Amino acid sequence: MGTEVNTDNSVNENECRMTNDPFAYVNRTSFTSEKFKIEVRGLPKFYGISEFRKLLIKLKLKPCKIKPPKRNGKWVYVCFRSEEDRQVALRMLPGYKWKKKTLSVQIASAVPDPLVQKRCKNMVQNIKKNNKSFLSNEELLKMNTVPLWNIPYENQLEIKVEKIKTILKELSRELYRVNKGNVKIQNLLNERCLRYGGISCELSNIRKMTFESSINGYRNKCEFSIGMNEENGLKTIGFRFGSYVQGTTNVGSVTNLPHVSDMMKNIVQCFENFVRKNELDVYNPENHIGFWKQLTVRQGMNTNQTMVVISVNMDNIQEEVLLKIKSDIIDLFVKGEGRIYNITSLYLLTADFKTNKKVIQDTLELLHGSSTITEKLFGLEFSISPLSFFQTNTAATEVLYSAVKELTNLNQKTTLLDICCGIGSIGLCLAKSGAQILGIESDKAAIENAHYNCKQNNISNCAFFHGKAEDILSHVINKAVNNDIIAVLDPPRAGLHQKVITQLRRSKVKKMIFLSCNPKAALKNFITFGKPMSKTLFGAQFLPVKAIPVDNFPHTNHCELVMYFERVDSCSFANNEVANN
Repeated sequence: MGTEVNTDNSVNENECRMTNDPFAYVNRTSFTSEKFKIEVRGLPKFYGISEFRKLLIKLKLKPCKIKPPKRNGKWVYVCFRSEEDRQVALRMLPGYKWKKKTLSVQIASAVPDPLVQKRCKNMVQNIKKNNKSFLSNEELLKMNTVPLWNIPYENQLEIKVEKIKTILKELSRELYRVNKGNVKIQNLLNERCLRYGGISCELSNIRKMTFESSINGYRNKCEFSIGMNEENGLKTIGFRFGSYVQGTTNVGSVTNLPHVSDMMKNIVQCFENFVRKNELDVYNPENHIGFWKQLTVRQGMNTNQTMVVISVNMDNIQEEVLLKIKSDIIDLFVKGEGRIYNITSLYLLTADFKTNKKVIQDTLELLHGSSTITEKLFGLEFSISPLSFFQTNTAATEVLYSAVKELTNLNQKTTLLDICCGIGSIGLCLAKSGAQILGIESDKAAIENAHYNCKQNNISNCAFFHGKAEDILSHVINKAVNNDIIAVLDPPRAGLHQKVITQLRRSKVKKMIFLSCNPKAALKNFITFGKPMSKTLFGAQFLPVKAIPVDNFPHTNHCELVMYFERVDSCSFANNEVANN
């Protein structure tokens, strides 16, 4: 890293204490050149660091360090000793022509302290080895749920962007490999990789959250486990310290987790008190014994409406016991301690978890209030049922859908095919464009919500269809009234079914936008879209054109990636890319 640290013995002892924050050194009083750093791009293909240093000195700038990130890189980092010196460089260098190239400059963030970074890595490895003696339950829970919680937000974004770059570079290599023998496509991929730093598509700056409510306490839905806390031996509602396959059923409190809202924490505490007083045991996944299984809380962040779903195991439970439990739960949230939370919708989900039966809508019983809650996006109202999917960060969802809108460029002559549409939120938010909206969703309750949301918002250019995408996709595409069809895909974390990709490849869809909360898992889908035609893959392949990361999940390692693809035989590719090779 090459940080310059003041060795003055007067440095406060607290500054030298061990920390798990690899960026803590930046905020200490001791000097580090990483505080005052810039990134210079637009450099000529051939130049020397000594030449560049002479240029800076010629411009009367005062660099204390120049660091190329890699050999023959297209940019360098320049460090200064003060903010004043950095500001002079930010005024002088942008637009300056050097060796027939125009320089561009931006402020650069500090790099992580390599010692602390290594310590954190060792900590994770030790956790995996069950060597947890040096971590408290709270630290361990944060490590498993919000591993970036103690890292400044801007630095969290840098970590996520680097991960996205790694994934996109892997995608680029795989696309080149699977298109072996197709010189035009390989030349196109090479040209794009040279243009975008080893990535075969344009990568936009990450869309970050700007409000406190979208960075902390942002989750509008949490599924809390009900189990035992091994540290204090008490029934606890919260998150597990690891998965069952990792050998733990220990549940920790969510009190100090930054991504859970105060309202949710209060409801959890209220119901936890109730469960602790109740004589029925919590569910044990090891022996499938116990009654209390899970507490799910959903919030309408823009409507202040709240849904609570209590999930229980019905194995060996008598009917009269269940009736008493229902009555007690209603009393708790309607007349008792929980009445102050004004629960909009209260459900009981009964299922036999011993036999791992699939949870279906019929197992839900509405105990009190409305069957749905309402949330608002872009001035529209959305009805959400207990099992329907909705993005977990409401404020970030508007940022996410704005990115989709930017890429689709919809108008009255286009049809938007919304695959895995859920309650219809993407299509309905883009309906003002005048485009025809066709949504597909396999969850019956969600499609009912979509129809209701369409009617509730007086939108007439949307239609929604119930069924698996692989079964009804061709049928729905035939309903398109426009030749310009854009598909938007927002599949589950694991990605799309292979049959959906096959049908999209052979369809008349020319443009496609793929939303993924786990780009690593979706990588296989991306590669399949880009494979050449074969006996199983009809139609020209889709190649990535642009990627936009959106930070829906602060404090975690995850972010949403919006990928825009086009057919290689589409007009823009044919005229602007392939034809030039």
